[in-house]
Amino acid sequence: DELYTYGKHAVIKNANGEEALTLSKLATTSARTVVPQFDTFVRYFNDDNKYADTIIRRGLNTNDFSGASDVQRKEIVVLTMQYLVVYMAVLEQMYTAIADCDSADVVRALDAGSGWDRAAALMIGSIEGSEQGGMNDGLSIYGLAKSQCEPFGTCDSSGNSQVNEDLISLLYTGKGELEGSSCGALRRAVDEIRPLLLVPLIQSNLNSALTNVMHPKGTQVAEFARGYVYSLSVLPLVADVNRESAATISKNLALQFDTQPVPDGAGAVFSAFAQVYDGFDVDCTMIGKIGGMDPCTGSGRGGSSANIGMIAGIVLGLVGVLAITACLFIKRHRRKRNQETSPLFVKSNGVLDHNHDSDLLAGNLNDADVVESDEAFDRRIRKQVGELDGFTIT
Repeated sequence: DELYTYGKHAVIKNANGEEALTLSKLATTSARTVVPQFDTFVRYFNDDNKYADTIIRRGLNTNDFSGASDVQRKEIVVLTMQYLVVYMAVLEQMYTAIADCDSADVVRALDAGSGWDRAAALMIGSIEGSEQGGMNDGLSIYGLAKSQCEPFGTCDSSGNSQVNEDLISLLYTGKGELEGSSCGALRRAVDEIRPLLLVPLIQSNLNSALTNVMHPKGTQVAEFARGYVYSLSVLPLVADVNRESAATISKNLALQFDTQPVPDGAGAVFSAFAQVYDGFDVDCTMIGKIGGMDPCTGSGRGGSSANIGMIAGIVLGLVGVLAITACLFIKRHRRKRNQETSPLFVKSNGVLDHNHDSDLLAGNLNDADVVESDEAFDRRIRKQVGELDGFTIT
């Protein structure tokens, strides 16, 4: 709570000297109104213009989020800072840079580059370091994109997310536009950056849906809370494009403990997102594919946990039937081979005559009298196998 409220590692310079740059300030500053999407978030969270701060303080209050474990509360607090507070702060600095660039105030216009640098710093974070591609433990949106590129198959040859490479390129583009006072071109660069910032957040939602659908009701694992926060990071924007999609995502990634996680199945979440990519200006191919699911169409596997259990039962039943059939086929093959190399003997009934031989040749004996034929053996086995688990073999 103290680190969030008072800060520690970051300072900013102003007319009064230096002061701590706190996440609490980023979450509550009125300067966020410069972001066109800010009102969308405020409306979604019941006109709460401190929506992220509210979520964080609820997570710190043990009386809220009833049923959540301490691990889940930690995830709620930390991820809200990372992906709701910082996301909006990045956009705030970028749109402030545009406003400064357009300003008739020469001093303000010259300071536009500082806002752009702050946006880059917030997007990437200091932990990434100065090496090409950064470290693997970054805690901002840049680090999230790297963590999601491998499961979605969107890493480049260096192992970094292709989204990150595009973001870095656009940051340099924006820097150049500022130096040339090309404010219109700077705005176009921001318009390209904005949907790219959503890609790792969408990937995280989809990944969580696939993961959480396998957890039981009342699960206390961290990933359950992660999925909830990831959904909050984009739900206002989803609702602005398609309310039905927002309702589906909210229902399936909600932090509730009395029903099965992702009750409609991961496929429902994928389909809901597929309806809003155009409204986000997001190229769905940049999201990639995961778990046999295609985010662009929302198709593939990923049913509800109940359906998954039913499918698993059917698969296991089929495997059992195939195994039994294989064993019986081998047994029959060995039996046939033995018949080819050995004479067919008739069970003795104590009568020493040749009438019995004629019955054998005429096919008048039953299974008790003679070793059954291949055809009879085949029919009997197929009937027995067909009765297993309600399967019918024809």
